[in-house]
Amino acid sequence: MQSQITDLFKDVLDIDTGTDVVPQRMAAYYTAAGEGAFRFYPQPVSFELVNEEVFTEVLEPGSMYDLIAYHLRECVKRGGDAGVQKLRKIFCYDGPRYGRVLQPPL
Repeated sequence: MQSQITDLFKDVLDIDTGTDVVPQRMAAYYTAAGEGAFRFYPQPVSFELVNEEVFTEVLEPGSMYDLIAYHLRECVKRGGDAGVQKLRKIFCYDGPRYGRVLQPPL
């Protein structure tokens, strides 16, 4: 799964490559990767009252995979740019730009 996610970032969500928009890059990625592509599945999400203050979507993950897939889905929905910038900060990298996080940013 890690290599599939890396390929998704490289081929679809990297805002520095190409002029195509994310939906076009996503279609090209799925066509080229075939069975090796990262697969999105239905998300276990409900819509409920939280802290008696606001109704919002609530992800009900069954596994760590659901959390990863949710964040990748959000990046794709937002067109790559803003979502990827936030997600890059999650990965661990001990450097001046991102501080201490999991691996070097893509």
